[in-house]
Amino acid sequence: MNTLFRLLLLICCLVSVSSFRAEHPFSWDGATVYVLITDRFCNGDSTNDVNYGRKTDYGSERMNAATFHGGDFAGVWKKAKEGYFSRLDTELMEHFRRLGQIRKTNPVIATGRQTTLDVHTCLREKDGEKVLIRLFPENGKPMEVSGVFPEGTVLVELYSGEEATVKDGSVAFPSRLSEIAVIKVK
Repeated sequence: MNTLFRLLLLICCLVSVSSFRAEHPFSWDGATVYVLITDRFCNGDSTNDVNYGRKTDYGSERMNAATFHGGDFAGVWKKAKEGYFSRLDTELMEHFRRLGQIRKTNPVIATGRQTTLDVHTCLREKDGEKVLIRLFPENGKPMEVSGVFPEGTVLVELYSGEEATVKDGSVAFPSRLSEIAVIKVK
């Protein structure tokens, strides 16, 4: 009897799901897809970092950036137990919503010619407009912008809305909270 009840319940659920799908077909428009690059995510077991004859130092920061970084499935599992993935829906979605707004109002980010300045920095240019994108800038630490923006130019960091002036070839945005800086002339 118990098995028959479970079977009927399962059939009812499947019928409900299939009718819901017919009325509301899935669309990738606006969907969010997470991609986790294991070796960059979290190192949960350092005993497996050097294997397969892997080199750990290629002689420069730029070349080392493209090699193995120690992450593993033990690290993914550790972060899952800490609740990392449950926070993604709010924190990460807000981050990408904000970056999407910046991109819509600054088409040079998507369509401009890209010049890589260093492993963490690139410049996008189109029709005289320039946007400097820096990954992992340190809060309050000046960023080198000489050769991109002239001395005395007022810049705005688009993620925070903060303004700063180029001084001695650098600019600093002290209260930045993001792991990305998107900078252009005000």
